[in-house]
Amino acid sequence: MRHAIALLLLAAACDHGERHYTGFVEGEARILRAEVTGRVLEVAFAEGQAVAADAVVARLDDADMQAKLRSKAQELAVVTADIATAEERVALVRSTWERTLAASDADLRQATTTASVAERTPARVRPPSKTAWPIVRALRWFTTASG
Repeated sequence: MRHAIALLLLAAACDHGERHYTGFVEGEARILRAEVTGRVLEVAFAEGQAVAADAVVARLDDADMQAKLRSKAQELAVVTADIATAEERVALVRSTWERTLAASDADLRQATTTASVAERTPARVRPPSKTAWPIVRALRWFTTASG
């Protein structure tokens, strides 16, 4: 027990009210990068300050991105108009082609009918012989004189 009291007295003599600890502190450092480039307008946190996982750390100037967005919207409008024009041209060509095809079909039917009639005509009507010409002339005169 004597040793314990001596240790307590020694400890009380050494204690000046301040306690000192030795060691080191471990921290976690993160590097932040923006997904896009731009001018920083505002930083919401100070260096070394704790930041929540989903917090917005800084606000960037988006004027450049807005200008690019407007430019792309105009390009999209031009391309959309080009597509509409091309579709109209396709419709016009299709319509013209269909009319041309229908006219060609009609010409083919007429030529086929004419050929068919021409093939049947020699079998029914034969040209008059040399001896029949006077009769043919008389019939023509008679039909024009009586008509």
